[in-house]
Amino acid sequence: MKQSKARSRILTILSNVLFGIVLLALGFFVVMNVWNMVDEKTGYRHPFLGFRSTVILTDSMSYVSEANEDRLPEVEPIEKDDIVLSTVDFTYGSLKQDDVLLFLYEDRGLVCHRLYDKYLAEDGTEMVVTWGDANNQPDNPIPFSQVVGLVYDVIPDIGGAILFFQSPYGLLAVSLTIFFVSLGFFLAERETDPLTILTYRLLP
Repeated sequence: MKQSKARSRILTILSNVLFGIVLLALGFFVVMNVWNMVDEKTGYRHPFLGFRSTVILTDSMSYVSEANEDRLPEVEPIEKDDIVLSTVDFTYGSLKQDDVLLFLYEDRGLVCHRLYDKYLAEDGTEMVVTWGDANNQPDNPIPFSQVVGLVYDVIPDIGGAILFFQSPYGLLAVSLTIFFVSLGFFLAERETDPLTILTYRLLP
């Protein structure tokens, strides 16, 4: 009898720990997704604790074009559906040629390309020129103020899942997962049949 109670207590503790881990993971995921959406809607001026994660949507960095072969003999590709992690802790003076940047470009939103050149305009504005590895020519120059991230790491292949969970359907799926996981642990801890709970709640 004592062994049975001890075993039940251990199982309860383990289930509570697992439940806490699941809730923390899902909660962190929801917070990150909501924060990223707010960051996007506000013009990428509110990174999460000084960092930003972004899903790559094009193939402009997925290989090195002939125009870039001599300049970029050995670089790791950044492919569509990869996630790039960037920091906002940088200055114009700290940027080096071939750094990978996130920046706002014309009407294309957020773009991830490599730094090709930088210079001061006649009016003193700090300018940067970027170039996608797979493109045949550089981008048009932009003010440094439009650069919103310096890429320091790449997570491959999971961007599609992230985009789904950033959508209303994805947030609904996460919410339902939290609800059913919570319900499952509640019933398991009390060893209660779900039909009994429904009968008790719904019937007079």
